[in-house]
Amino acid sequence: MLESLEVGCVTLTQQAFADGKIDRARWQEAVLAARRELEPVAQSFRESGWQRVIGASGTIQAVQRTVFEAGWSEGTITASALAKLRKTLLAAGSVERAGFCSVGSERAPVFAGGVAALSAVFQALALDEMETAQGALREGVMYDLLGRIQRREVRGGSIDSLRARYHVDAGQAERVRETADRLRQAVAVTWGLGDSESRRLLRWAAELHEIGLDISHAQYHKHGAYVVRHADLAGFSQQEQALLAVLVQGHRRRLPHKRIKSLPPRQQKQAYRLLVLLRLAVLLHRSRDVGPQSLPRLEVEGKRVTLRFAPSWLAEHPLLVADLQEEAKQLATAGFRLYY
Repeated sequence: MLESLEVGCVTLTQQAFADGKIDRARWQEAVLAARRELEPVAQSFRESGWQRVIGASGTIQAVQRTVFEAGWSEGTITASALAKLRKTLLAAGSVERAGFCSVGSERAPVFAGGVAALSAVFQALALDEMETAQGALREGVMYDLLGRIQRREVRGGSIDSLRARYHVDAGQAERVRETADRLRQAVAVTWGLGDSESRRLLRWAAELHEIGLDISHAQYHKHGAYVVRHADLAGFSQQEQALLAVLVQGHRRRLPHKRIKSLPPRQQKQAYRLLVLLRLAVLLHRSRDVGPQSLPRLEVEGKRVTLRFAPSWLAEHPLLVADLQEEAKQLATAGFRLYY
C-alpha cells in the first residue's frame, strides 16, 4: 500500500503555528487537520497487519533524538514519549522556549507542526511505537532502485564495504557464518528464527564480528560494536544497526545485558537467541582451523541448549571443553543452560 497525504510539518505549521506560538487550541486544530487527511486511508492501513513501523525524514529523526535525550524512550518513538513531548511544548508555549538541544535552528520553526502530524499518525493508526530510519524517503527510493538494478540488497553492500575497510579475515568470517547458520537452521522452528531477517542479521553479525581487530586486539568486540553502532550503514534503520552492534559486542566475553535491554522489547528475545548461536559458532572456530570441522548437533528446549558431539570428540579437544565450561557460565547470566 502506498499513499501520499498533505500532512507535512510545513503545511500544519502554516495552518496553526505560523507565528511560532503553541497553545492547546492551536494544537488541537493542527492534529484535527492531520486526522481529517488521514481518515480515508487509516482503516485500510490498520487492517493491513504490519509488524514494524518505521518513520523517515528530518522531523521524525529530530523527534527521536529529542525524546531519547530527555530520557522518555530507549531509542524508538513511543506513544507515551510523544505525549510527554506534546505536554512540554504546550507548557513552554513555543519550540524556542522548550529549549530542545537536538532541534536545530532550521528545524525549530516547523517542529511543532511535525510533532502534531506525528501525533495524528499515532492516533489514527493506533501506534504504540515507531522506529526511525537514518535517511529520508527520497534516499530510500534511490537505494531501492539501485538495489533492483544491481540485483542485490543495499544493506549487504554496506556490510561488504565495512568488511573491506576493516580488513576482516574473510576465511574466518565465512567459517563462522556457515556454522552459525547451520546452528540456526537446527533451531529455526523451536526458537522462531526461521524468518529471512533473523538469517540475515546472524550472517551479517558473523561477517563483522572481528572488525574491531583492525583497531586493537584488546577488547576488540567493543571496538567493533562501536564502529557498527556509529557507522553510516546505508539501508539500515537505527534500530537494526543497534541490534547488529549488540550482536557484534556480545559474540565473546560477557553478554551485553544493558545494551540488549535498551532494544525494543520485541527484539530482546531475538537478540539473546541470535547471540547464543553466534557465540557457539565463534567458539567452535576459535582455533581458526581451515580443515574439516566436525560440528555438533544442536538441540534447544526453551533456554536449555544442548550440543551433541561425535563420540570421543570432546576427549580429543580439551581446550574446547574448557571454552564450553566458561561459555556455560556466561550464558547462565541470561538464564540459558548449556549442556554438552
